[in-house]
Amino acid sequence: MDFGGPGEPILSGTSNLGGFRNSFPELASQYNLLFLEEPWVTENIKESCGKSLADFYRALRSNPSQAPSRGRELADRCEISSGQGRWGFTAVDYRVLVDAISDGEGLELKGFVGRSWGAVRLTYLSPSALDWAVLVRPFPVGADAQTLLSSRVDLVHDIGPSGSAIDAPQPIEGRSIPVTEFDRLSAAVELSYVDDAYRTQHAAGVLAGTDYERIGLLSDRLWGRYGESSLSPGYLARLQEICANVGPLSDFGPSIESVRDVLAASQLPCTGITHRIPHVGAGAARTCVIKSKLDAVTPADLIEESYAENDNIWWVESTQQSHGSFDGLSACLRHLGIAAES
Repeated sequence: MDFGGPGEPILSGTSNLGGFRNSFPELASQYNLLFLEEPWVTENIKESCGKSLADFYRALRSNPSQAPSRGRELADRCEISSGQGRWGFTAVDYRVLVDAISDGEGLELKGFVGRSWGAVRLTYLSPSALDWAVLVRPFPVGADAQTLLSSRVDLVHDIGPSGSAIDAPQPIEGRSIPVTEFDRLSAAVELSYVDDAYRTQHAAGVLAGTDYERIGLLSDRLWGRYGESSLSPGYLARLQEICANVGPLSDFGPSIESVRDVLAASQLPCTGITHRIPHVGAGAARTCVIKSKLDAVTPADLIEESYAENDNIWWVESTQQSHGSFDGLSACLRHLGIAAES
């Protein structure tokens, strides 16, 4: 079981593993469910790395022209460029860990359920040896950074109005830094991840630039900010895996004035990180893929391109917008014969 990320602590409680198990009892009744915690959760972060994370974030907020150089420093001081920092999974580490647990517990790997980035992690294994796989809103394996950025920007604007800019910093009680336009744009990106009910209730105030408290919360969630300018090392996991699989962006403007700029800024440290060419269209003997045309994180058209050459795919179309949704999983399990037809 891989719920993606990278940078999301699977065992922290936020993923609601118990709720997932209860929602899909057919899986738990037939299989052991194996979840892997990401390396960054137990990795010690050096003082120089923590400072570099904060310097990068402050540059994004206050002096974006310095962000590219701060991003390069971050990749160097946190040892992402050298590959010495253990934040995300490498293909080898992931495969070795799964094999070690399987051997130690006397398990045989039969299937794979992967949401979002889980599709990339499936390529770390030997997917053709699996009986089945379900990929929920999978990351479009093989898409480069520029193509993915353009598609995501178009979808973010399609599913919600651009809104109104926050002209002056807005102090918020209990928040160590004021809410700014940077936060509103970041919050607009994070709205793609929240569930549909939350978006329906709060999107208007966020995009209009009036719900300052909600804007701050969503912005902090996107970047993993805590304290004043500290960033969670989970961001390093995102960089380590995503940069390696999609490569760097070719350009970044000197300011952050749009959703595109926010998405581009998040990839700035990718410069200089070795680019791995993933196995496009990798799947099991039987694979079910769930996509949604409303998902602004993993664009449906790019997903279709990733698996266009795979004849073993059975497609499910979800009408839900939230990237975190498991809508369609039950249909896939029924198709694969894991759940009974209703």
